[in-house]
Amino acid sequence: MEQSKNLSMCFKVNNDVLKLELLSSEEELYNKLMNDDTYSVQYIKLLIKNGFFILNGKNEIQEIFRVIGNEEQLIFHANIYSGQLSDNKENETEPMCEYNQNESQPSQEHNKKEKSTDYWNDSTTAFLLDKYETYMS
Repeated sequence: MEQSKNLSMCFKVNNDVLKLELLSSEEELYNKLMNDDTYSVQYIKLLIKNGFFILNGKNEIQEIFRVIGNEEQLIFHANIYSGQLSDNKENETEPMCEYNQNESQPSQEHNKKEKSTDYWNDSTTAFLLDKYETYMS
């Protein structure tokens, strides 16, 4: 008879330590949290939003580290991800907007729709699908 083992991992959110204990049956979730930075950040934000983890001091997340042994890996920083990445996305679309000024109005509306869905990526979709499958089971 096999003995089930718990899978554990640590994250550091701002200066608060978040330790997660998962069942051995949740190995897929464990692997996602250990290897996919975007998924891990979304998972931690969801834990905080739903009140499973409460931050001391400011409720705003400044940085998230994945802690492996004595090493801390930065997986999220508010100044890098919120500021610079959104600026980069807008800079990438600027030439398109300048080019489209001479085109008709419907194509400009089409570009706005595309821009509003830019933040959906594969890991975001996978995260939501995983949560949906967990909810349905």
